[in-house]
Amino acid sequence: MLKDTGLLVREKISMNEFLEHTDYGVVVLDRQFRTRFINRAFRDIWRLPKQMADNGPSFTDLVLHGRETKAYAVPDSQLDSYVS
Repeated sequence: MLKDTGLLVREKISMNEFLEHTDYGVVVLDRQFRTRFINRAFRDIWRLPKQMADNGPSFTDLVLHGRETKAYAVPDSQLDSYVS
């Protein structure tokens, strides 16, 4: 049996609210590896502007942004290898 559309919308809003306020960084990707959701903790940790997050960056865009902002806990000498 399918759930009521209104119930599904309320559940999605509740889940988004929960994820937005957790201290763990959360990214949800679709099948094309584009972001569907990025929470506040991830944006803070990666210094990702909300506008960029809201534009649905690709996984590759996030990886490259993390490299530029030094979000990875690896020495600079190992960064290229780690990102690859």
